[in-house]
Amino acid sequence: DIILSLTSRERGILITNDRELRRKARRLNIPVGFLNIEEKRVIVEYFP
Repeated sequence: DIILSLTSRERGILITNDRELRRKARRLNIPVGFLNIEEKRVIVEYFP
């Protein structure tokens, strides 16, 4: 996936609500998070 390679190369945090994409990112040791719409927050759930 282009998003995963770009995030890895730029050493960014991937913020998405797509569970499969977050799972792939965690396998590649990319920091991931998701949006909590109800609380209007970004939650970082994995930071290696």
